[in-house]
Amino acid sequence: MLTRKHQRGFGALEWMVILFVGGVLLSTGIKLVPIYIDNMAIQDAVKALYSAEEPVKRKPSAGDIASQISRKLRTNNINYLSKDNFTVDYSANTEMIINLDYEVRIGIVGNIDAVVMFTHDFAFPKG
Repeated sequence: MLTRKHQRGFGALEWMVILFVGGVLLSTGIKLVPIYIDNMAIQDAVKALYSAEEPVKRKPSAGDIASQISRKLRTNNINYLSKDNFTVDYSANTEMIINLDYEVRIGIVGNIDAVVMFTHDFAFPKG
């Protein structure tokens, strides 16, 4: 029968496993947080294109919208958006809808990648 002295606490192997798992989670979190911060900057840039006070006067193409947003995001070094990520829907009578659909792939360890996908719809009033 084991005595109470041998049954106490974690051993060295258990602590190494816990520290390894914690390190992997911390490393992954550190790599993923900037992607979500960039996503918030992208959302703000798209929302700043048009406002209720300044409705959409002409029908911009997806390429026009992508180039306007790229200029705004150049200072943040966000350069993974292209015109293929944007679609513009004019079917609604009173608004223009911009659909933004993109993904960001980041390496975690070796050949293991994390893929984060974002989809946003923005509605702007027509003039």
